[in-house]
Amino acid sequence: MDWLLKLDTYLFIMIHKTMASSFSDFIFMELTDFHKKSWVLPIAAPILLLLWIWKRKLLGLSQILCLVFAIAVTDGLSHNVLKPFFHRPRPIHSGLSVDVKSQSGSSKFGFPSNHASNSFAAATLLAFFFSTYRFAFYFIAILIAFSRVYLGVHFPADVIFGALLGIFIGRSVLMAYHHIMLAFSIAPQKTTLKQRMARLRRSPNNQK
Repeated sequence: MDWLLKLDTYLFIMIHKTMASSFSDFIFMELTDFHKKSWVLPIAAPILLLLWIWKRKLLGLSQILCLVFAIAVTDGLSHNVLKPFFHRPRPIHSGLSVDVKSQSGSSKFGFPSNHASNSFAAATLLAFFFSTYRFAFYFIAILIAFSRVYLGVHFPADVIFGALLGIFIGRSVLMAYHHIMLAFSIAPQKTTLKQRMARLRRSPNNQK
């Protein structure tokens, strides 16, 4: 276990110190808390949500609720349960020389990363709902998770575990979502869940 902690610390120093540059600082500082920008939640988010519902009607509304639920579960579990349970300090509280470049992440404990878990939970659902852009969603989630290490507020293990947690919760919510949606479908009972999921993806409402 000790060698894992040393490796984690080494990777943190390499990413946070060795890879630092003014250009990377700007990119990752803008990206890490993109959702907190003054124009995102009050302007851009409502427009995108309305377009989503307008294009997909009731299916779109159900997908939005599914996404909100998944992020709420992931965020609450990470912040209120796992961080107090593991008590793993952030790099700045671990005796390391850290140049913290993010205003978020002020709490003492950092395992797992909320940014990573929330981003990957969202990416998992969005990748299924909009499969054409699945690589873009995961790429953005990876950049957000990486930014947390680069900006000095998390160890690599924090974001790796957070990402895995987000994917797990995202897939679990998707499974529950499909059971609910398929309960109202006319698909034959003998079809497998995988086949039903593929059929739901190919449905006209889901292709719009």
